[in-house]
Amino acid sequence: MQTGVSELLHEEIDPSFQLRLFRTESLVYLVSERQQENRLWLIAGRSLHRIEGTGPPSLTRISKQGDQLYLLSNKQHPGFAMYRTAILPLGQQAWQKLYAPKDAKAQIEDFELLNQHLAVLERSRMNYQIQLLASDGSLLATIKHQPEDVISLLPSSDNLEYEVSSLARPTQRCRATPASLARDAKKADDKVMQANGHHQHAGLLKEPLIKFNIRCIARRIQEKAETYQAEGRGLSEDARLLGVEAGLDQRFLKPDQVQRLWFSSADGTQVPITLVYAAQSLSGNLFSPDLSQRPLLITAYGAYGMNVNIEHDPYQRPLLDRGLILASIHVRGGGELGLGWHLAATGTDKQLALADLLAGIRFLADAGYGDPARRVARGTSAGGTLIAAAMLHDPNLFKAVVLVRPFVDLLNSLGDDSAPLAVPDRLEWGDPGTRAGFLGLRQLSPYENVRQLDYPPLFIRAALHDTRVRVQGPLKWLARLRHHQEGRAQQFLQVSMTSGHAGPSDVDERRLALAREYAFIIRSLP
Repeated sequence: MQTGVSELLHEEIDPSFQLRLFRTESLVYLVSERQQENRLWLIAGRSLHRIEGTGPPSLTRISKQGDQLYLLSNKQHPGFAMYRTAILPLGQQAWQKLYAPKDAKAQIEDFELLNQHLAVLERSRMNYQIQLLASDGSLLATIKHQPEDVISLLPSSDNLEYEVSSLARPTQRCRATPASLARDAKKADDKVMQANGHHQHAGLLKEPLIKFNIRCIARRIQEKAETYQAEGRGLSEDARLLGVEAGLDQRFLKPDQVQRLWFSSADGTQVPITLVYAAQSLSGNLFSPDLSQRPLLITAYGAYGMNVNIEHDPYQRPLLDRGLILASIHVRGGGELGLGWHLAATGTDKQLALADLLAGIRFLADAGYGDPARRVARGTSAGGTLIAAAMLHDPNLFKAVVLVRPFVDLLNSLGDDSAPLAVPDRLEWGDPGTRAGFLGLRQLSPYENVRQLDYPPLFIRAALHDTRVRVQGPLKWLARLRHHQEGRAQQFLQVSMTSGHAGPSDVDERRLALAREYAFIIRSLP
């Protein structure tokens, strides 16, 4: 292909598919995808090669090592399986299954190809673990951390490296090294744990065939510590062992309380909730140790199979330090419990996500988590659909509501073929061109369900250049809400004139926007 000359390699004419181009160190590939269907091509020079062969490729990720291709596919296993094939001849691959989870509820999230091993990241009932495999797919060891921890693999070719995130503490970066290769394995400041040992901050390798040493240190703290050392400020021995730089405020490292609860939705389905709250104030604020007297912030998402990981966020400290309980209800439609969890609340079944949200709120009240008179909610994008729908279902449910770029005009947005993503989004939300789809969307869409009632205080953030949730949707809905508002509650609108659906790119703007949200929530609490 000549430099500076464009050449068409592939055109996707079906508007329900989206094209994505991926590039790794050794591979360039193109994926055409829609819900439950993917097509894969490898790009080699000026040629495009469709990868088919004797396996799917319904895939989440593909990688290359030497003359072998590896991919994850759910064509034969709902929780995905790992396959391998020779890269040549192109277009005639015969896929060999290397590994599939034995747990029927487990799903493979990711994998890394190491020089001596394969690392596969699994998740079952929201609990993560890493399976270390030999090159033939046989299991060598299993790495587990705390149940509330979120694990993500990091690119590496030698030893396994990964990050562990939790609501309770800052993100840690970990390395697993075969014991026979590890040096100074007993040094306390390395926080080393033998394969059959245990440490509250390290992983646990269960019944290993090969022993590994695991070293973990807080990522952000480690980066700061290196900066301090470069400036000539050494670390005290105690601080170094903790991975904390000497002389800095350590209050943000104090673990919060994290709980994972399960409740029955209206149809009997078990749905998880993740809670985080402070045991005591770190800034001198006074709040009740009785959780039933605490304010409660509800969040939910439930769409596109998104796995909403609940990780450590230092920006939540102003809320936690004022006694708020943060509750994330992992409703159907998301990806927290795998592919089936997503598909259970798509199309005409999207109402199940709202049913889960309402049942979760009732469960928390009955179980004594949060004061119903001090309950607030926040929803972003598709999560804004559910929070807005819950508010319209019962205006007394929340003391205040924050909606960030909410998808609230479902019928008009999905019925407009010229709207960005309208056609592919019909697989997620329903097709208003069908009777069943139209009725389901009309029942759920916040714009269609505004009534003459007293609604709670509301703060909406929208973005002028949002191509996923066009700005006119939240504006039209707010105008209709104000027209039907019977009470005197204030309803605020902030429109960013420069950002899109992801929000402001400038870190100071993002912090300011979050500060406005928190100020609104805190001032709305009695």
